[in-house]
Amino acid sequence: MSKYDKLRTALEKMASGANTSCKDFTAVLKELGFEIKNGRKGGHRVATHAAIGLTVEDGANYNCGHNPGMHVKRAYIKKFVRICDEYEKELRGWLK
Repeated sequence: MSKYDKLRTALEKMASGANTSCKDFTAVLKELGFEIKNGRKGGHRVATHAAIGLTVEDGANYNCGHNPGMHVKRAYIKKFVRICDEYEKELRGWLK
C-alpha cells in the first residue's frame, strides 16, 4: 500500500469515527504535504499545498475549537477526503 493510500485510509477512518483530535488530523494533513496555518479566529486553521492551488474559498480550512484537546468535526474531515480524491494524482506525485 502506498503512502498516499495509507494516509487517505487514515482520513477515511477519521471521517467515519468520532472524537478525532485536532493534533491527529493535522498530523495526517501535514504528512500529505499540506501546510497548516492559523486562521484569523482562535482554533481556525487554513490548509495550503504546494502541488495544488487551494484557497480558503476552496474550503481548505477547518476548526479545532478554542480549547486544547478539542475534536475536529467529521464534516471538516470529509471535506479533506473529497479534496484528496479530487487531487489524488497531484498528491501522489508530490509524495514520491
